[in-house]
Amino acid sequence: MVKIAICDDDKQAREILVAYCNDYLSTKYMKYQILEYASGEELLQDDYPDILLLDIEMKRINGILVKEILEKMEAETRILFITNHLENMPEAFGRGVFGFLHKPVNYSDFCKSFTSLYEDVLNKSCYIFIGNSLYSEKIYVKDIVYIQAYDKYAKIYIRGRADYKFSNRCLGEWGRELECLNFVRCHRSFVVNFAYIAGIKKDIELDCKKHIPVSRKLKRQIKERYKAYVWEKIR
Repeated sequence: MVKIAICDDDKQAREILVAYCNDYLSTKYMKYQILEYASGEELLQDDYPDILLLDIEMKRINGILVKEILEKMEAETRILFITNHLENMPEAFGRGVFGFLHKPVNYSDFCKSFTSLYEDVLNKSCYIFIGNSLYSEKIYVKDIVYIQAYDKYAKIYIRGRADYKFSNRCLGEWGRELECLNFVRCHRSFVVNFAYIAGIKKDIELDCKKHIPVSRKLKRQIKERYKAYVWEKIR
């Protein structure tokens, strides 16, 4: 679950950004939560978000001060500033700042800026734990190439490793959990990460030359999703 915060003392501006986020993420297969805050004080009382759309001009604790507090707390928050006054940009640069949008924000500019935050969340922050009560290992989702069914359990294949990691969770659970993160269940025995697909013909060819079977019933749908994924990456 990705937590997105919108902090702006203008209710109408927040509503517009909420609508933009929902429109953008509606096709991304990402589970997310959007929270609204009318002030910096209100925002800082809550848990730190993954993504923060932050107005600079607010009373008492303005956006720049919020950014500085998050820096001191070493929060892993990606910030996109929203402002009426671009002259504040030099002061607003800092850790976790991905850019600036000028009010009123149009959807096209929003999409271009928001994409960098969205992709950074996918690439750096998403991880899973595998193991049991005695042993647990953290694996970043971006490093998972594919997952294969193993009886009632699963084998997780990781980039750069010749072996696999065993999971006591079934393939169906992994498929449902990772669908929002550019994974697809292409066959009753396989879930694949789009990032490692080299092409889809009779089967799925991975960039490591491994071939993964694909269900006939799902092939057209998977090809369309893969095209959309590639298009998004090159835009």
